[in-house]
Amino acid sequence: MLKLNPYTAILTCIGLLLVIGWYYLSFQNPSAQILDAANTSYNKGVEASTFYSREQSFNKALELNAYLEQVFRPVYGNGRLYANLGQLYYNLEEYPLALFSYYQAAKLRPRDRDLAQAIDHTRRQLNLPDALPSSIFKDVFFFHTFLSLPERLQVVNVLSLLLFFLFSIHLWKPFRLFKGLNVFLIGVWMIFLGSLFYERYFEPLEGVMIQGSMLKRESNPQALLVNSQPIRAGTKVEVLDVLNEGQWLKVKLIDGNIGFVSSRYIRLIK
Repeated sequence: MLKLNPYTAILTCIGLLLVIGWYYLSFQNPSAQILDAANTSYNKGVEASTFYSREQSFNKALELNAYLEQVFRPVYGNGRLYANLGQLYYNLEEYPLALFSYYQAAKLRPRDRDLAQAIDHTRRQLNLPDALPSSIFKDVFFFHTFLSLPERLQVVNVLSLLLFFLFSIHLWKPFRLFKGLNVFLIGVWMIFLGSLFYERYFEPLEGVMIQGSMLKRESNPQALLVNSQPIRAGTKVEVLDVLNEGQWLKVKLIDGNIGFVSSRYIRLIK
């Protein structure tokens, strides 16, 4: 009968407990009381019979959700908070901020069809052109966008523990089956690790224009314009560089034009 090394069993159990704990902390409600109050205010806004009551209730819900976002910064959460912010901004007709919040939520909820529809609907409200089709990179490495960053981190953690467990057994008593399985799992682990590495160091930083602005040739207000038309509010841009201590951003538009805009007109998607 196969017997495990007690040290291996203990280390494996500790690792599993750490992963379970990390998973729980990542997805638990940061403050149930404040969320309940925000939901109550939102429901009051939906049921309000006057414009003033509706706006007041939505603003209260927005204030509470924005407080949670500022305090907890749930960039590794499930995206629900950002989706709530997007809905509130939309109801208050703050469409550029709604679109920004929806994009933030979409990074954490990439398979949420309702969220994708909300993004399309908000883009139509702003008369923005259709988004670009999927790139070759996204088609080949579909899991990079099919799974959120927290989900890919979980996959890497689980695979690491599984590889450690199987490798420990293989060292104690080699099995050809375990060797082949280890090679396969190492390949999958390296692919997901490469996805994390790409997102951390190579993936372009994106931002959303929360206010229309002209595209400048240089990073100063008096600079010449790249073109005569302003960048529309709600437009997603690629951020190439940050200049003047964060006051100006070098950006690339969907049509390939490159220039500079003041950072006060852009919110970065993190």
